[in-house]
Amino acid sequence: MSAVVTSETFASTFDTCSGLDAAALTRDGSRSAGTQEGWIEELVSGFSEWVFAFEAAAIFPGPSLYFHERAIARRRQHETVRSLLGDTCFLEYSYAVLPAWGMHRLGSVRAKVGDFAQITDALREKATALEALWPLQITELDADDAQHAAAIAWDVIAHIRVSTSQTQIVAGSKFLHHALPDLIPPIDGRYTSVFFNGYRPVAMNRATFLDWFPKLAAIGARCSKPIRDAIARGGYMATGEAKVIDNAIIGFIQSRGGDD
Repeated sequence: MSAVVTSETFASTFDTCSGLDAAALTRDGSRSAGTQEGWIEELVSGFSEWVFAFEAAAIFPGPSLYFHERAIARRRQHETVRSLLGDTCFLEYSYAVLPAWGMHRLGSVRAKVGDFAQITDALREKATALEALWPLQITELDADDAQHAAAIAWDVIAHIRVSTSQTQIVAGSKFLHHALPDLIPPIDGRYTSVFFNGYRPVAMNRATFLDWFPKLAAIGARCSKPIRDAIARGGYMATGEAKVIDNAIIGFIQSRGGDD
C-alpha cells in the first residue's frame, strides 16, 4: 500500500496552513479548479521574483546548507557516473544532507533514513540507469523526454529505498538530486506537494512522481534563462538547474503564507 500524506501531516509541519492562499483552497484542503495551472503560470511569469524571495529569506542555514554545498561541489568534480559512485566522500555528504533536511527523526517516528551501505550499494546497482540520466538537464527536456526520464529516475528511487517508510519520493528525490543536480529537483510535502496539490491527501508514490516531474521540467524549459542567471550570479542555494526550480517554488509558497 502506498503511503499517503494526509491533511494532518501537513498541519503538523505547516503551522500556517489556514493562511496559504485560502481563496484557492476548498474546505477539504483540495485545490480549486484551475488553481494548479494558475499557480504554474504565476510561478513562470514571476520566476526571478520568487527566486529572489527565496534567497532573501535564506531559511536553510547551518548543516542544511553546508552538507548540500559540499555534496554538490564533490559532484561537480566528476565527469562520469562510475567515477562519482566511487567517491565515498560524495556519498557521505549526500547521506549527511538527509537528516540536515529533516529526513531522519529521532524517537518512534517511522520516517527514518536507511542504512548508508545498503543505500549506496543499491545506488551502484543502478549505474546503468544513472548513465542514461547523467547528460540530461531539466531545462532542455521536451514532454516525451521528461516522461521517459521520470520513469528511469523513479526506478532508481524505488530501488535505493532511502527512507525506511513506505514513502520514497521525498527522501529518494533529495538523495538523487545530489547525483543529478541539473535534472532531479528535491521534492517534499511542505512546498512541492502544496504547489501541485494543495492540502488534499496525496499518495507520494510512482504515479505522483510521474505526474509532477514532467510539470517541473516544463517549468524548467520555460524559465531556462532566469534559472541559469541565478546560477551564474551565485545565488543562495542556486547549485544547479533543478534546485533553482525548487527555490522558486519555495519562494512562491512562502509568499502565500507558507512555512518559514
